[in-house]
Amino acid sequence: MAGKRLILSAIMSTVNTWRHPELDPKGIFTLEFYKELARTAERGKLDMLFFGDALSLPGQERGDRIAEHALTRGIEPLTLISALSSHTERIGLICTLNTSYMEPSQIAGKMATADLLSGGRTAWNAVTGTIGKDDDNLFKREAMSHADRYERTDEYIELVKKLWRSGASSEAAFHHRGKWFEVNDGLNIPASEQGQPLIIQAGRSAEFQRQAAKTADAVFTTFSNLEEGRAFYANVKNQMAPFGRNRDDIKILPGLRPIIAATEKEALQKQAYLSSLIHPTLSINSLSQSLGFDLSGYDPNGPLPELPKPGTRLTHDDLAYRSQLAELASKQNLSILELSRKISDSRGHLSFVGTPEKLADYMEEWLDKEGSDGFNIMLPYLPGGLNDFVDLAIPVLQRRGLFRNHYEGATLREHLGLPERSH
Repeated sequence: MAGKRLILSAIMSTVNTWRHPELDPKGIFTLEFYKELARTAERGKLDMLFFGDALSLPGQERGDRIAEHALTRGIEPLTLISALSSHTERIGLICTLNTSYMEPSQIAGKMATADLLSGGRTAWNAVTGTIGKDDDNLFKREAMSHADRYERTDEYIELVKKLWRSGASSEAAFHHRGKWFEVNDGLNIPASEQGQPLIIQAGRSAEFQRQAAKTADAVFTTFSNLEEGRAFYANVKNQMAPFGRNRDDIKILPGLRPIIAATEKEALQKQAYLSSLIHPTLSINSLSQSLGFDLSGYDPNGPLPELPKPGTRLTHDDLAYRSQLAELASKQNLSILELSRKISDSRGHLSFVGTPEKLADYMEEWLDKEGSDGFNIMLPYLPGGLNDFVDLAIPVLQRRGLFRNHYEGATLREHLGLPERSH
């Protein structure tokens, strides 16, 4: 493990911090707000910034009581990363695009353009829509079986990669005919400095792990503890060889929400204040959505009820997260409100409260014991949470040799130590 360094991504989400007095509710819809965040992250030499997306308001499901107080997820990410690429020099930019409601040629062309204009610093977070929820705003889609969903996604991603390769090819014609897609025209967009955008995927299920081993450059996922992380890490990396890939060709990055301060006492006080800002109704609504079960009629200070058999709307990854939450509530004897606040804090991911030195210990253990290759940092609030991480945590990690002192490459693939993929 000597010389191995952490990979650090940061999620730029304002969903859980909208009540913090430091966050300007109008500012989050300005380019200047995100420019400052990106510049701060680049000053800390972070690998990449992650921008999520949603095609419908969370909780806005027909006939459900949890539709009250739905929150938006932020502004559209592809436009945003394109703008930020001209105001940054080295940091990577991750854009979420949905495979359920866009054609492969659309995503291939949009991401290839963003990657070219950024100088090879982009990644595509490939997600599938929640059929039946997102199509309230989009065209209607029939729900697919679990097997079909993964089979379609496999073909989709492979087709996008073929289209990227066609952009630098001298071939006169492009043809793809598969079970799900037929495309007869390639791209005319040349390769960027890194060859093609990175592909990032998020999930936990066994089916997801196989797919990630085949296609992903990086994985965002959720763990409750290091033991879970080590098992997931080993399972994904051990499945890569049959696909002609090396273990280092994929980076496992669980989510981690750090609250840090100069002393343990100050960090705990900061945590208590942030928890006090969580709106009880919203947090319980969010938990209901994650569980696929309406909790609004239950005593918020009572235990989580026995959950009925889930409906068909939940994917296998949704079910894995549902089981994780139920197990967490049982093990820690949490009330509905306590569990909702806990996941509103960390959204089911790892969390840490303490000093920068203790945080470095924690992150180093995960790296040394092969629980992760780094972390997707889930900032507790913006912009202060990012400032804390860059100004307090990064210097400690740098002194220990766990993180870079300066960017050594220009592209995102170089930052992560990934092989270049040619078009």
